[in-house]
Amino acid sequence: MRQTTVKILWTVVVLGICAYSTVAKPDARLFAVVTALPDTQGWIGEWTVGGRVVRVTAATRIDQRAGPPEVGIYVKVEGPARADGSIDAAKVETSMRGGGGVRLEKFRGVVESLPSSPGLIGDWTVGGRTVRVTATTTIKQKHGPVAVGVTVEVEGIAQNDGSFVAVEIETQNSPNNLAEFRGVVESLPSDPGRIGDWIVSGRTVRVTADTRIMEQHGPAAVGALVQVTGTPQQDGSIIAVRIQVEKRMQGNPGSQVKFFGTIEALPPADDLKGEWIVSGRKVLVVEGTIIRREDGVQPEVGGAVEVLGRVDADDLVTARMIVVKGVMIGNLTQLFGVIEELPMTDGFIGDWKVAGRTVRVTDKTRIKREYRNVAEGAFVEVRGRPESDGALLAVSIDVKQGAGAGGFVSLSAPAISVNAASYSDDAAPAGILAAFGRNLSATTAVAGHLPLPVELGGVSVLIDGEPAGLFFVSPGQINYQLPPGAATGSASIVVMSNGEAAAAGLIDIGEVAPGLFTADSRGAGAPAGLLLRLTSGGEQIYEPLARADGAPAAIHRNEGDRLFLVLFGVGVRGAPDVDGDAGNGVAESVEAIIGGLNIGALFAGPVADFAGLDQINLELPPQVAGALEIVVKVRNGAGAQASSNAVLIVIE
Repeated sequence: MRQTTVKILWTVVVLGICAYSTVAKPDARLFAVVTALPDTQGWIGEWTVGGRVVRVTAATRIDQRAGPPEVGIYVKVEGPARADGSIDAAKVETSMRGGGGVRLEKFRGVVESLPSSPGLIGDWTVGGRTVRVTATTTIKQKHGPVAVGVTVEVEGIAQNDGSFVAVEIETQNSPNNLAEFRGVVESLPSDPGRIGDWIVSGRTVRVTADTRIMEQHGPAAVGALVQVTGTPQQDGSIIAVRIQVEKRMQGNPGSQVKFFGTIEALPPADDLKGEWIVSGRKVLVVEGTIIRREDGVQPEVGGAVEVLGRVDADDLVTARMIVVKGVMIGNLTQLFGVIEELPMTDGFIGDWKVAGRTVRVTDKTRIKREYRNVAEGAFVEVRGRPESDGALLAVSIDVKQGAGAGGFVSLSAPAISVNAASYSDDAAPAGILAAFGRNLSATTAVAGHLPLPVELGGVSVLIDGEPAGLFFVSPGQINYQLPPGAATGSASIVVMSNGEAAAAGLIDIGEVAPGLFTADSRGAGAPAGLLLRLTSGGEQIYEPLARADGAPAAIHRNEGDRLFLVLFGVGVRGAPDVDGDAGNGVAESVEAIIGGLNIGALFAGPVADFAGLDQINLELPPQVAGALEIVVKVRNGAGAQASSNAVLIVIE
């Protein structure tokens, strides 16, 4: 039996993977102000807390240790988050302003943006931080009105996503026009005194011999969280009067970090194992560290490297991989700089201006967006061949985070990616994955066409720097397709939101990674597929494999009928086509275990016109009956088998 395309099933598959947000997801935790309550007994219904919808039911435990819930009070909410960002509350605990365990914090900064709503209710940007202003926030304008460019002091509660719920905001006198902001060090000058231009959260900070650098809580290094006080300049930079390293470093112990920097010290050992200093940060190279020397370039003091590793409790980075960069490699020139101009063309094909130099981009240029999207102001690494007019014909362009060479990214905000059919943690090229996390997107959007977009609702997903096709994005979940040419092995996944890294993770990619979609989107139970009944009279009848409630539908045997299963999944198409017969796909490399019997596939391969979806056709042997588990096994090029999740059918 050749491939059978059943378009109605794709709706089941798409709706299924979009519903995964309710399965196997960790509880969300929210600590914010109540801005709306339902007028019902027991407060059952939808609350608004910190701008998010919280659903309270009769089963929700409401701890009134600081009094009954009311608008303006702080509450702690725990419960599973939905794909739209709302929370099904399992527990709500009240906490009065400034008491009941609530710790108010203060910081000063310059107002960078304001909402246009009455009373300025909404999200402000102050010193690079999002400040959430509600109807209960007190705004004191003793030293002048609130406006963009004015320095304010904010008192409130820091949220897990880095935002700040404001209790009180007060405008400040700004002697000598001093401004303060808080951010992460992305790059540092190699000068021993750190004199020169720093990049802190994308902003240029000019450090002079008069700048006071306070390092009581740790070194000023790439990845450090710092408070900068200085004089703003017209070009957006700030001349630093004081820089204070804060106690918390960017990246919690055990989290992964990835950054680009300059080697400042190397260990004496020939094998380079030991402690390196990279842009002020200690990096430990151990037995398992991979040192990748691009085109044979050796690590040396002053050379550029990219580090991927794990943060230890003492903020030491244990390196998993170090990529050594070069400057001149054969006839390829390497250029580092800020994008100053871009062509308004598809794929940005044409002449770019990078650090004052023309960079010529063609459809052959490989553009890696692992840190952020292509945009003016982004820092890039360009490799290319010089042309007679002085331009650089780009072979590859690597876009870094922010406007600085540091490109520091903390991967402590996880994006946990799984096989969208089976929920296993493996994948195959062109397969469909589901990523779960927090604050992955500011909106919910669904792709409406093929080819799949690589940006949806301001969100993109990068696999080792290559953009993935997107089916669906939401604050808690993203469904995407791995690039068909994704390399096997451990791959880095970075979720970009509005051009900045929002979360990241890793996924193991193999040649094959079979998974079967199920009717209720749990990865178990009845398959999302069809039964094809071939009657003794030659009639073909399609029947569902699941009931409306998601349970397996009973399959009845009639004498003389032949029964075929049409199953849908992912991760199959990469199996070897041993017999060279395109008509059966890779069926010769696929088998199923049904009721303890090994059954060869009749067809296995991609479904035409459906991104990432694979199909497996099987004939049910006449001797099997009852409730039967089905597992599909797929061989890779080395002959090893990978197994799918088990699905259930019932034959009467």
